[in-house]
Amino acid sequence: MIKALFAIILSILALPALGIVMLFDFSPAIPIDAYEYMPTSTLLATQIEDTVSTLQAGQLMVELDEQFINQFLYSYYVETINPDYAPGSSCETEACEFLVSNSDQAIGTVGVTGIWVRLLDNVISVNVGLRTVGIPFQTRVRFDFEVIDNPDVFEINYSRLQVGNIPLPAFAVRPIINAILDESDVSQTTFGGNGVELDVQALSLVIDKNLLIEESLTEQEAFFASLIVKEELVRFEVDGETPKLKLFVDVDKLTGDIPLKQYRGEANLIFTELFVEILSGIEFDFIEGVSLTTNEYFLNEEDLNVVLTQQLQDLNLDELFGSPAVSNLFSLEPLWVEMEGATMSLIVPMVFMENTIPLEIIMTSLDGFNDLVLQVESITLGKDDSKTPEEYVLIQGDQIEPFLAQLTLNGLFEVQPNSRNIRVSVDTFNQAVSEVTSQLNVTRIGVVDGQFLINIELAS
Repeated sequence: MIKALFAIILSILALPALGIVMLFDFSPAIPIDAYEYMPTSTLLATQIEDTVSTLQAGQLMVELDEQFINQFLYSYYVETINPDYAPGSSCETEACEFLVSNSDQAIGTVGVTGIWVRLLDNVISVNVGLRTVGIPFQTRVRFDFEVIDNPDVFEINYSRLQVGNIPLPAFAVRPIINAILDESDVSQTTFGGNGVELDVQALSLVIDKNLLIEESLTEQEAFFASLIVKEELVRFEVDGETPKLKLFVDVDKLTGDIPLKQYRGEANLIFTELFVEILSGIEFDFIEGVSLTTNEYFLNEEDLNVVLTQQLQDLNLDELFGSPAVSNLFSLEPLWVEMEGATMSLIVPMVFMENTIPLEIIMTSLDGFNDLVLQVESITLGKDDSKTPEEYVLIQGDQIEPFLAQLTLNGLFEVQPNSRNIRVSVDTFNQAVSEVTSQLNVTRIGVVDGQFLINIELAS
């Protein structure tokens, strides 16, 4: 590869004398200050710790600066290619100066003095330092790659080649790549599948995010990954000013500052009080017998949440999402409901590394059912009173049904297949009432005027 690279460099120029002068680069700027060996595993562990600490600022951010990238590359070279590689003022041998080298009768010894990275605005510049021993010559070959992160497609494309002080047109890289491929005996130059296309000859990588998600993930994983892409929760950029590679996960859009609520009490006491209220309304007629003055009784929001808390006290995220992977990352605080008119909102507060991610499902109670049938109108993630709709995740319309399909809501709530409806069975409340008395039957439940309706009849 090295011989092929040099042969092409020396044959590019029409005027050899002027060309050789322009090819020289006496200060290839190897980042010696970053060349301090540290085990790559240690470097990665430190980077993970730094990434986790960024959650305090509302964003999960992976930042790789030039210093880290080049130190990681150097440590990787020492571990895998040349354990003696240590260029710098104290280096006096070819073993420590060259990462790799090759000898040729015509050119002499040709060595790679370094491979390092420079970061520009949305450009990753890969630099290769070269020096000959027999003929006093050194230069640098620079490959620039443009990074493009669009909502649907991520691309890394070769954009520039420069040898020494000579910028070459984009097509000039083709002979170099062809020579490297020929020397490496590589017959296949394009690789693809599952939304990823790599063209070695053109030095381009294209990732179709949606196709990658569709073909590589399970249905549940694909839904949430598609949501991340649609909401642009993950962004990648090359910041030339810092300079750093940056991968943002917009945790702030998912997290919300909401007061957590806990409802303590005994559901049996609530139903006992309800039973006493019903008894006070019993009428007796010698002809009609025993009857109720009304069949409609109501639980207020607080009492309903006490009942829900008891019914759902063992609910965990494995049951909610049907996936152990979710509960490995998140924990679940007690959920609750809020009611207004015929609308019920179910608030599910999840916690991710001390950050609260509120999931709110807003539903309307439908008439004509004995069970409580709630039609989901919208779902939000990260909503709080201080945010505008653009600052949190809003799921509505055609997106609702696929989202509900990922929930299992085992126990009290049941997601009805192929619909936007969630059902609460009247039998659940019959069981709760039966623990107090066997003389009453719950025949219908619903949400009316911001209260929970329980329709009760005397048992026959």
